[in-house]
Amino acid sequence: MTETFNPSKLISAFDQLASQSTAIVKQLSPESCWQQDEPYLCSLASSLSDYFYRDGDDGRATSQCCGVICGANNAEIVALNESKDRFKALIANYRAQYPKETRSWQRSIFATHSDARQSLADSAHGRLNLKACWRRVRVIDQPVKSVSYAWYKNGRSIKRVDYQQVVDRLERLDRQGVDIQQAWSTLAGISSTTELCIVQKQAPLIRANVRLGNGEMTAFNCSTPIFLTAQDFLPLIKPLPASDEKTPRKSRSDQRIDSVPLIPMLRVHRYLAAK
Repeated sequence: MTETFNPSKLISAFDQLASQSTAIVKQLSPESCWQQDEPYLCSLASSLSDYFYRDGDDGRATSQCCGVICGANNAEIVALNESKDRFKALIANYRAQYPKETRSWQRSIFATHSDARQSLADSAHGRLNLKACWRRVRVIDQPVKSVSYAWYKNGRSIKRVDYQQVVDRLERLDRQGVDIQQAWSTLAGISSTTELCIVQKQAPLIRANVRLGNGEMTAFNCSTPIFLTAQDFLPLIKPLPASDEKTPRKSRSDQRIDSVPLIPMLRVHRYLAAK
């Protein structure tokens, strides 16, 4: 049973994760930190404690940071991640019960959080970046020999959908226009058993390749600093290379999905093997 939402719980949860983040940032020292300075990367402090969009920011984007911090307090990082999880759960609960009141509770958080108001209100930065609030901080609790950063480029998400699901998506758009009419015409010209999928290109991701003290390798996508809690010295670090997003990806010989979208406005593609 979903509990009754209490606005004060959401504000309290945000206050807690914000204060925990601020406390961690205040403990950072040049000797224990490494960060890569690039125009497209944010600082350690900003990555950990800036939970609001700036004017002109893309609402779909979240800042990325390449940074390593050694000698971190494991309990503090774990507690911060737990607070982020609680905040995310409260947001999900509130969205389910009050889907049309998003702006009101975002405004209430901004107005109530005094630190945010002092630093951002003068510039009218009042949009809460939910992903930045609840994305977990990466922590490694065993010795690390090296960290190597790289780009994971041209990734894409593929979600299978059936004919009726595409129809439902078109109906939800509830608007008229040439693109809508073309979409309906395209659907009318294919079989209801046609294999379809929605393909969405993903922005290049930062990936960290980590060699542990025992020689084992691990890798993960990483847009926030990496906290090392089992050592008080920095490992060998290979910075992120310059991004070359213009380099096209070679087509695979066994490509199964038509590269040309069947219904562009919904990013619907057809499987090449489909009849």
